[in-house]
Amino acid sequence: MEIVFDPKWEAACAGLAIGEEHEVWPDGEWIRYARRLTGIKDLFVYHHKRAGSWVLAKWLFPPTSTDSPVALELEAMPLPPDMPGSGRLVGESLLARCKPVDEMVESMRERLKRANSHRRSMRDERIQSKKGAVKYMKNHGMEHGAKMLERGACGWMAPSECTEQYSETVSELMAMAKAT
Repeated sequence: MEIVFDPKWEAACAGLAIGEEHEVWPDGEWIRYARRLTGIKDLFVYHHKRAGSWVLAKWLFPPTSTDSPVALELEAMPLPPDMPGSGRLVGESLLARCKPVDEMVESMRERLKRANSHRRSMRDERIQSKKGAVKYMKNHGMEHGAKMLERGACGWMAPSECTEQYSETVSELMAMAKAT
């Protein structure tokens, strides 16, 4: 027995076959814009007669190459995309929706790596600035305060974590301390 994988049949079984309930719409301004922006030439819009929605889709097996066309649904809209208030995607949203899955996954991994790296660098900066503050306090006879800071009895933030208002307050306090 031989098992044969038929991608067209698999796609059709997944509910992606374009049939009588799908009316492929003629190209309008928005679909031409979508093609230019994404670089995907086989995007199209169809009207789903049963659902009453308009759908941005991509041909997997276009009608020019088969008698049973198959498409991938990308986004549904309540109105035709060339109408105001249609819910059509534009710009970055459209690019993100049409991005291949492997690119999206890689992009998410990169964002997670950057966020993790940022958290690590903030933690390291916090630790180093806290050590500097403890050393300063010990050198200036503030043993009790230094011990409290070391034990975590009072909060500490890295300078880059501080808000502008907090930085201004610190500057004012430093100026007041120097004045006395």
